[in-house]
Amino acid sequence: MNSNATGSLHQGQTAGIIRILLAWYLDFLLFSVLAALVSYAAHWEYGNTWLAQLVGFFVVRGSGALFIETPGMTILGIRRNGTRDEQSFPNESWLTLLLGTVFILDGAKQAVRWTEYARTLPEFGTLPGPIGQMIFALCWGACLMIAGVMLLQMRKVGFWLALAVTAATIASVISSWPLWDQALAQEVIGRRMAQGIGVRPGEIEFIQRFVPMALVLGNGLLLGLLIGTRRRFQT
Repeated sequence: MNSNATGSLHQGQTAGIIRILLAWYLDFLLFSVLAALVSYAAHWEYGNTWLAQLVGFFVVRGSGALFIETPGMTILGIRRNGTRDEQSFPNESWLTLLLGTVFILDGAKQAVRWTEYARTLPEFGTLPGPIGQMIFALCWGACLMIAGVMLLQMRKVGFWLALAVTAATIASVISSWPLWDQALAQEVIGRRMAQGIGVRPGEIEFIQRFVPMALVLGNGLLLGLLIGTRRRFQT
């Protein structure tokens, strides 16, 4: 191999604007989880507002990227000079990028939603109390985010973890079917109280009819898309 070829391999290829923007988005999701949990622990309500998180993110991310590769860059294999070794993720596709991002997004939301108001969601046929809601939310959120990171890095264990978490979600929703009407009524009331507004006419009934079936169908679609990518994780 000549020196030019060696240099090209070492430098890698340009990461591309889509992956660079995706790295920024992943950094924001991870930062928002950390900011929400720290703000909740410190009893700092302003820290949970979108403006505070956005300003804090740009300050931390903008300054941090000058010295180190950010978590989003590391996940996607992007170097600080904007290049990327394409050989690190040879079987990557737009679908694996999408699935990994969806898992991280869903995990980030689930991990911190309990800090906004008292949740009342059923889990595997039971209706946990406040502590149980927090534990389930953190566990679901962590599993989803870890699965998303591993999917983006094309790790086989990430595929199996994502498959297991999605199947477990469907099992939890179905086994909790008799509890959804009561749980969703309390959920809507609690969310509206936290927002400082009243429940809209017919809102609870609509949510009760729509959410459980949407969760099953949505996760069923996700399961099908995951299975469709299985060959990409076999090498």
